[in-house]
Amino acid sequence: MSRMRRLARHLLVFLASGLGGMAFGRPLQTPVQPPPVTPTGRVCIVKHFGAGTPEGAVEPIWFSNTGAIAVGADSNLYSTSPQGGNRLVGTIFRISPMGEVKVLHDFVQFDPKDGSGPASGLVKGADGYFYGTTYGGGHFGTGTLFRIRPDQTSPEILWHFRNGSVTGLWPDCADPYHRCPYTGRQRADIAAAYPITPPVLAPGGVLYGVTSYSNNQGFGVLYRDAPPYDSTSFHALCIFDQRLLADTAMKRFVCKAKGFFPNALLLGRDGSLYGTTLGGNGTVFRATTGGDVTTIHEFDLTHGFKPYNLMQASNGRLYGTTSNGGDTGGGVAYGLDTSGDGLLGRGFNVMTSFRVGSWLQGMNPVGGLVEVKPPGSSEPLLFGTTKFGGKNGRGILFSIPLGGDSLSLRLLHEFDLYGTGRTSVTAPVLGPGGLLYGLTYQGGTYDKGVFYTLNPEVPAATVHDSWLSGGVAAKNDAGVQLSDSIVQVMTGVTGSQGTPQTTYTDGITVRARCPTPHIVQFIYRERLASWNVLLPGTMSPTSGSYQLTTDLGNIHWHTDVPQAKDPAFLGHYNAYLDQALGAVHQSGPSMATIFDVPNFPEPAYPPAGQLADPSLSETWRITARDFVVCNCRVTREVWWSREERGGKLRYAHIKIVSPMKDALDWINANLQVDGYAPIP
Repeated sequence: MSRMRRLARHLLVFLASGLGGMAFGRPLQTPVQPPPVTPTGRVCIVKHFGAGTPEGAVEPIWFSNTGAIAVGADSNLYSTSPQGGNRLVGTIFRISPMGEVKVLHDFVQFDPKDGSGPASGLVKGADGYFYGTTYGGGHFGTGTLFRIRPDQTSPEILWHFRNGSVTGLWPDCADPYHRCPYTGRQRADIAAAYPITPPVLAPGGVLYGVTSYSNNQGFGVLYRDAPPYDSTSFHALCIFDQRLLADTAMKRFVCKAKGFFPNALLLGRDGSLYGTTLGGNGTVFRATTGGDVTTIHEFDLTHGFKPYNLMQASNGRLYGTTSNGGDTGGGVAYGLDTSGDGLLGRGFNVMTSFRVGSWLQGMNPVGGLVEVKPPGSSEPLLFGTTKFGGKNGRGILFSIPLGGDSLSLRLLHEFDLYGTGRTSVTAPVLGPGGLLYGLTYQGGTYDKGVFYTLNPEVPAATVHDSWLSGGVAAKNDAGVQLSDSIVQVMTGVTGSQGTPQTTYTDGITVRARCPTPHIVQFIYRERLASWNVLLPGTMSPTSGSYQLTTDLGNIHWHTDVPQAKDPAFLGHYNAYLDQALGAVHQSGPSMATIFDVPNFPEPAYPPAGQLADPSLSETWRITARDFVVCNCRVTREVWWSREERGGKLRYAHIKIVSPMKDALDWINANLQVDGYAPIP
């Protein structure tokens, strides 16, 4: 098998938002099937990879690896791309939280002093270096172990993996002509090849790592390197090839575990190494730093197989995901005590197979997990991605508590084809600003991957979905149909929500089509006398009491849930998601719709509908201001009103305009008035 075919095999992996507005009106009971779970996170796409540069350089592209993202002391993020760059065989790059990319190094495929195809990503050392590996290149074409500082343009090669090659290696014996066999130690140290993960950093600059191959076979090596990182400091701790037990000289270098093809490694709090193997169904192993390896769990089809990653959480347990297996066949998230006992797997549990009832949330979670404790959360959460699945089939972002199960799994975002990237296989990392940062393998504007952020402080909200039907395109007061590249407004819409299902008629919808859309709605209410004077007072629909606006220079804006000032509501995030009994409808990628049917309660004063002469009737009006947020930027404002006069209802004064200056500041100030936290 060629190196490129083997790299593709490894890197391509084993594979078998909107806002809730208040929906009020004249309800009719209807038996409508409830929609699936709606994503509740807030994703921003910071960078679409694949654009040409003025110099003609090629950006880092196609993050088809499960490589690590490292956070630098300068608050930038660092990683590798296995493809892209000026020579198309990968890069080391830096990216700022705002998406500004700087390629530190373009790898060269056939340069023996360089590597190629860096699949590992990077890890940060205490010495100011970032450490990683390349899958190919080096003196023997089978990978390198390297480090690089942020101010360097070329990595320092610490070791050239040999894949069993004895080129340039003399047998270790006293004979001046080296007429003797290679020792078992020499044969073990030259066996490793084709690493796909970064090394693990231990005190004193000691590095531990695994390679997927040994002696051109898919068994793998557990290795150690240490300063001064020369030809005498690199050693294989053990080789995952049980066939070598028959070789007297190699027997002592064989890993005492059944697994093979190691894929992940970490240094545990107890000083032991923990890792996974992909061969067969896969295993989780524990190893001493001297190379004594013990299998602590073996996977099977029922409880997941092909474990691609591993992490240790604050509670001391190990957590990871498998790409396949479980009761759906599409992979699981699992937890495991470090005291697992091999075949029995004591302390092992499948947390979720990414299915809630009959709804399959995601498939093939290969990207790994990261632990975060958001403010207001009673316990830490694990965040991760799946490569496929979700409504769009392009993968999801999810969270789950450390002791969670499928019922506590939260779908935070569904990736799509171009808007927000797709097929993420890279673990997110907690970075500057308390945000999670991640990469997707494909998708985005150029279909070569994106760099995204997710705010973990935004908790999963209780979203009230709605099934919408009917309606006509809205017109402005001049009778001209509204037209906009992002927003569509419809009137006369029917919506159904709740359990049992309740149908509301004659609603209005504001629909946004753009990457990661959200809509934040504010309203104010007026009572206009027949002689065109604003009257004071309050209106009290089912959503709460509203002070009427009497001065258009001092409008009483609300999020349509003024009772948020109640302590039970304080601190709520995402007014566009969890305000009161909101109605959200999403029927495709990159789309969010708010549905509303404002009502007019019967106050103590004579209702407008009791007057036979409309010219003498009061006008009751609700005016809404909907801010459309696309990819975390306010891009449109939609204004509309619903009026009742002389017993007749109508929608009026509908317009779509560019957002006001400092719109986000205005939104956040008014959210806080009603007890909501600002939009993060």
